Amino acid sequence: MRHRRIGRYMAVMVMVVATMLLNGCQRRVPDVTGRPQDVAETRLARAGLCVTTITSAYSDTVAPGAVISQSVVARSRVAQGTEIFLTVSVGPEPGAGDIAAPSLQAVAAGTFAMGDHWDIGADDEQPVHDVTLSPYEIATYECTNSEYAAVMNWALDQGYLSGDSDASVRYNGVAVLNLGDGYPIEYADGAYTVPTRDGTSMDDHPVVGVSWYGAVAYCNWLSEARGLEPCYDLSDWSLVDADAGGYRLPTEAEWECAAAWDNGTCWRYGNSSDTLSQGAVNYFSANPLELTAEPYTSPVGYYSGQASPAGCYDMSGNAYEWVFDWYAADYYTTCSDGVIDPFGPAAGTLRMMRGGSWRIFPNGCRTTLRQDRSATYAYNYVGFRVAR
Repeated sequence: MRHRRIGRYMAVMVMVVATMLLNGCQRRVPDVTGRPQDVAETRLARAGLCVTTITSAYSDTVAPGAVISQSVVARSRVAQGTEIFLTVSVGPEPGAGDIAAPSLQAVAAGTFAMGDHWDIGADDEQPVHDVTLSPYEIATYECTNSEYAAVMNWALDQGYLSGDSDASVRYNGVAVLNLGDGYPIEYADGAYTVPTRDGTSMDDHPVVGVSWYGAVAYCNWLSEARGLEPCYDLSDWSLVDADAGGYRLPTEAEWECAAAWDNGTCWRYGNSSDTLSQGAVNYFSANPLELTAEPYTSPVGYYSGQASPAGCYDMSGNAYEWVFDWYAADYYTTCSDGVIDPFGPAAGTLRMMRGGSWRIFPNGCRTTLRQDRSATYAYNYVGFRVAR
């Protein structure tokens, strides 16, 4: 009997050794989701795995300090020393009554070649140059009328705005939003509202008639309303801290990367395509809802499946989008050796818009096209999206 047990033991050991050789010393990945960060790191280390990156995110379901997700599926087998990325909860995002947080798409850190790859644009779109970006988030959709009106009403409650029915709303001496005829938001009975047009709700259409100042003010007020640190100083409209945690406008580089860059491919248009059709993009008065008067906007994300590589909609057409940067015609020449997290020229007289609009011809909707305008420019085809 003893010899048989030894024989069985030796057979098992041979099988274990053979399995280890065949698996190349693979390790079983433990499930650490929901566990405190320190416990998760210890378990992974004991399993022979290497925790190399830890990021944080808001969560309504996972306790602060606990793991929301892990980069390698639990119970799978991987080689010893495999790198594991963890996302750890910082708790629920601060609430803001009826003001919802915008949907955001995460863009990973990386390097892309910015500029006109096809030699079909203006001189200010070249030379093509390498841009390295840190991780950031950018809104899935353009800011809508209902979102903008909600934040304006919040600012009204804070005493930031006096509330009136003039042709434009002013803050700190400048116009931030056009109201009334030809624009989708109006002021009546002590509140900013979004009236219907042609029997159609305009709540989920992109807000237009917004100046660069109006886009920046919105970013700060949305941040404050949601308990986040604002990025701008509205007394002089300066960017204080791009990484403060609140919302801000994307930079030109962040916008173009999200609109065009797809694992080594630069798409000409913001719907991951090199061609346009009016069945896929709202441009050149496509007017898909057959509205009887301008602006001929469409609901954000109206064209299902026509997202940019980053998962963002309407990055070509619908509404032009303000970005943060000052404009300089020769700016790209100063970047020819490559740049990291650029915020554009240090000063200027004009700000930048990107993406084209419902009224613009195809060439104006290209992802690399640079459109410069005064920061006070506010027409019925100009809007924006936020970033963090």
